[in-house]
Amino acid sequence: MSLEFIIGVKAGIGRTFEEAEEALKQTKNLKEKISSQDSIPNALQKIHHTLLSKQYAFIRYEGPSLATKNDSLYTLRQTVDFDVFQTITNLNKVLQQYGENSLAYRAVSHQIEKRCIDDSTTALTPFGYHFKIAHEINPHRNLHSNVDNIYRYRVIVDANDMHFWNDKLGYDKVSAQLNIIGKTLVQSTRKTTPERVGDLIFRPILVSRMHGSAGDEFFLDLYCPEDSIKPLVERVLDKIYSTQLESRIYLE
Repeated sequence: MSLEFIIGVKAGIGRTFEEAEEALKQTKNLKEKISSQDSIPNALQKIHHTLLSKQYAFIRYEGPSLATKNDSLYTLRQTVDFDVFQTITNLNKVLQQYGENSLAYRAVSHQIEKRCIDDSTTALTPFGYHFKIAHEINPHRNLHSNVDNIYRYRVIVDANDMHFWNDKLGYDKVSAQLNIIGKTLVQSTRKTTPERVGDLIFRPILVSRMHGSAGDEFFLDLYCPEDSIKPLVERVLDKIYSTQLESRIYLE
C-alpha cells in the first residue's frame, strides 16, 4: 500500500538566533534516520512512524547564553540592511508629503507588501521579516519588555533529508511539498480561537522563509510564556506532519 508523501522536519528553539541554530544542530540524532540507500517506501515508513509516535525532533537550547549579532532593536541602522532602511525612509517621505490616505502612500505601501510576502507559502521573505521588525514591531517594543514570564523566542524549522528527496524526486516535487510546509507554518501560528496555538502568543508570530522562495528553512520570531514554548513548537510540528498526510500526495 502506498504511503502519503511527507517530508520530515526538525526545530531548534532559543532566546536568540544563535541559540536556535545551535539547538537545531543538536536535533540531528532525533530525526528520522534516512540514508541514501533507503528506498522511497522505506523512507516514508520512517517518517510516518514519527507522525504516529508523535516523537518529533526539536530541542530547546539550554547552554550558556549566546548573544545575537546586531540584535538590538533600538537602532534601526544596526538591525536591518540598507535596503530595508532606505525603503522605510522613502515610505516616511511619501507619508509626510502626501498623507496616509493618499493614492501615492497606498501605492508605495502595496509595492512594499508584495516584497514582504513569499507567494508560494505566504511566509515573510527575508526583506519582509526585517521590514516588519523595523517598521511595525520595533516602535511598540516596550509593550513586551515588562511583562512577567513573557519572553522572546526564535525557532528555526528545517526540512529533513533534502539531498535524499531532491535526488529521488527532483526539485519540482520537493519544492511543492516545501510550499505545503511553509503554508502550514503560517496558518498554524495565526492567532485564532483560545483553544488554538494562538492563545499562547503575546504578539503575532512572525514566520519567514529564511533563504527566499527556494529555501527549506523557516524562522519563527515570537513572544510567549516560558512554559509554553515547547508545547507550542510540538503542536506546530505535529500540524506540519499531519497536514502533509491530509494532502494525500502519493508517489508513483
